[in-house]
Amino acid sequence: MNRLLECLGFHSDPFASTNADDEPQLADYFVPPPYFAAVQGDPRHPRPDVVLAPRGGGKTAQKRMIEQASGPQNFMCIAYDRFDLPAGFEIADATWEYHAGQVCRLITVGILAALEDDPDAVENLDEQQKRIVKFCAQRFLSDLSADEFQAAVKGVKSLGDRAKDVWAKWGGPIAGLIDAVLDRLKLRAVNLDGAFEMEMGGDESFRYLLDRLSGVVRTLGLNSVFVLVDRVDEFALTATDASNAFAFIRPLLIDLPTLEQDGIGFKFFLWDAMEDAFQGSGVRGDRVSVHSLQWSTEDLKLMISQRLKAFSDGRVGSLKELMCDSTDLDVDTLAAFLAAGSPRDLIRLMARVVAEETRVSDDKTTRPASRQRRSGAALLRSA
Repeated sequence: MNRLLECLGFHSDPFASTNADDEPQLADYFVPPPYFAAVQGDPRHPRPDVVLAPRGGGKTAQKRMIEQASGPQNFMCIAYDRFDLPAGFEIADATWEYHAGQVCRLITVGILAALEDDPDAVENLDEQQKRIVKFCAQRFLSDLSADEFQAAVKGVKSLGDRAKDVWAKWGGPIAGLIDAVLDRLKLRAVNLDGAFEMEMGGDESFRYLLDRLSGVVRTLGLNSVFVLVDRVDEFALTATDASNAFAFIRPLLIDLPTLEQDGIGFKFFLWDAMEDAFQGSGVRGDRVSVHSLQWSTEDLKLMISQRLKAFSDGRVGSLKELMCDSTDLDVDTLAAFLAAGSPRDLIRLMARVVAEETRVSDDKTTRPASRQRRSGAALLRSA
């Protein structure tokens, strides 16, 4: 495979992955849909958005690009996309309070990581904000396992590659770790009296905590918090049942006071098989922007070109260029048409074509690419 790809002009396999989360070069070949700028929006005034798309339709790629924008555009980016549910968890357990608690946990980790980067910034917080940070750290983090805490750190996407450094620095028994972090940040001595802890102890306090945590984020100099909700249909309870997937996220999706909270932008990337349930659920389309993701043949051809250029340092710009000079078949249009609007199926199709070539090729793969190219019809026969 490597010999063939090198002969064709590539430095690595352009079709190795169909998962946007596993593609480090994604920004080099991402093709934004027409509404993408609106979904990303203005981090200073974030709004809720919903993107509906089929599996493999490019939802996670959009999420990844928003994550990458968090640094340049100065917002905290939280990915709410890991649902490692406790034993016995049922869809009915996915209440608004459950989701709000998970989001509070992720934002708390993001705040502690930001303060670790700049410990002096804690002095910018007023006394009430310090109490909120300490309370949330103890409430939402102290009972986590090491694996759960590491997953929470990874969920703060605005950390980027620094997430590994943060985890390495914070690794250890979680309860003792939280005390150590609070001590370093001069928060351990902050007084949480019984009345405060009682007031903040119930599920009804989550709305207040979300508001206060977003205020802390802005006090630390960030524009806002983006909460990116993805992969709702990728765990055992939801993977084969769109109605379950929708029921799982519905309590958060229909709660306008949460979605319109100042300083927090919720972005939902949802399986389009949920659309019927979505339309009849009471989601306020006048208050929450809803976008349907559809790719044309021309869009997919552009994806092919961008991907090939990225993995060949610009040497290859189309599938046609990989074929014999005498080939008159429009391979790029054919591949885009066969993919039927699915970027994932497009990548799978071309990966299968390359795999077929390795099956029928022999030492001719060591020859210059211009001499070993096969006909377009032969390359696509297995597709």
